[in-house]
Amino acid sequence: YVFRYNGFLPQGDRGRKRSKFVLYKRQDPNGVKRSRHYEVKTPHSSQAILDAKQHSISYTLSRNHAVIVEYTPDENTDMFQIGRSSEAPIDFVVMDTIPGEKTGDNKVMQS
Repeated sequence: YVFRYNGFLPQGDRGRKRSKFVLYKRQDPNGVKRSRHYEVKTPHSSQAILDAKQHSISYTLSRNHAVIVEYTPDENTDMFQIGRSSEAPIDFVVMDTIPGEKTGDNKVMQS
């Protein structure tokens, strides 16, 4: 797969290329898939939230009502993180352009 970041190139791009990242299959898949979901009245004391080994997301609808979605490992899926930070969990760092006038030469910098 190829992930492209189009960014912004002024008219007559002067030979510059847009960014592209090639995604390869991971040696050890790190994907997840939804396993189950349920509603709870006390989301902060729910077992899925308290268990650090259980991957789950809690959607709080009100003070006493939340939906919890649990996820399990998926050996058929790879996940990648794409972002602006150069921290270790980010697989691909996307650079930003300087805001403002877009007609001249833009310097590219990490945001």
